[in-house]
Amino acid sequence: VYILESILESPFEQGDEERWLSVLTELELHVYVALADDEICKNIVDVLYKWITNLDDQAFSTFETFKKSLKLIYNPQQQTPPDCQDAALVLLNRLRESGDKFRVAVDEMLFSLKSEMQGTMLETLINNISG
Repeated sequence: VYILESILESPFEQGDEERWLSVLTELELHVYVALADDEICKNIVDVLYKWITNLDDQAFSTFETFKKSLKLIYNPQQQTPPDCQDAALVLLNRLRESGDKFRVAVDEMLFSLKSEMQGTMLETLINNISG
């Protein structure tokens, strides 16, 4: 994660999107599951945010893995640390605030989880979005 943070400190170069999408696709399971690791969950938020917003809608192809990570983080039977749940909410909210296409993509992902997230912090966010 720290290596990714340092690499991603500089802006994406024009034309590098394909290469960064390839890296994200290769590492998507690791970086999204890192949201459930209390030692690095806060750091991975910035990495994922930059990756997703710079790759634009190309990054949405990784949202199925993002959704699986959210299921893990907010599973009522799991003892996921509150810091990780908070970090995931921060990422979701930052993405939603980054423009209409991000808000729509995140909302679609969240609505698809609604029935599985009853009684969790994520359900509260979903209910606030819907209304």
